Amino acid sequence: MTDTTASSLYLRVKRGRDTVFVMAQPHTTVGELKKQVYEALSGSLVPSTLPNADISNSANDGAGPDATDLSNIRLGLSSTGAAAAMHASPMELAQQVQWLDDDEATAMSLRLLDNQLLFAVSRSSAQGSWETIDIPEPDPVDADDETDTNEAGGAD
Repeated sequence: MTDTTASSLYLRVKRGRDTVFVMAQPHTTVGELKKQVYEALSGSLVPSTLPNADISNSANDGAGPDATDLSNIRLGLSSTGAAAAMHASPMELAQQVQWLDDDEATAMSLRLLDNQLLFAVSRSSAQGSWETIDIPEPDPVDADDETDTNEAGGAD
């Protein structure tokens, strides 16, 4: 019996404030990753105003998005070097993105790494332009908030 967990990759996919974790094998295709991301985000990646955006399409008996629907989703990975990526914020990483437009490309052929950060966008209008990557910086922790949290968790 082959141990598939040794070759499993866990990928982080960010869209806005959402982070989705998906699992891939070396043979997993970009199209399969798109489907996982779509399902994890409950379809929020595909605006209903777009053509071909009917995810509850009766042609596939409610089994999820078909290939046309997934064409409205785009995944990208940062082309920032690994050393620089360790100290960069997600928005800094989003400045140089390699788009994964070949749905048949595999995780192995793309040399995806465990815990790699990907970005997800959808078409932003009926004209078909892609939304920009917008990863908001986290709000700074206020010293008063930290004190309140510590007090709330303390014993009485």
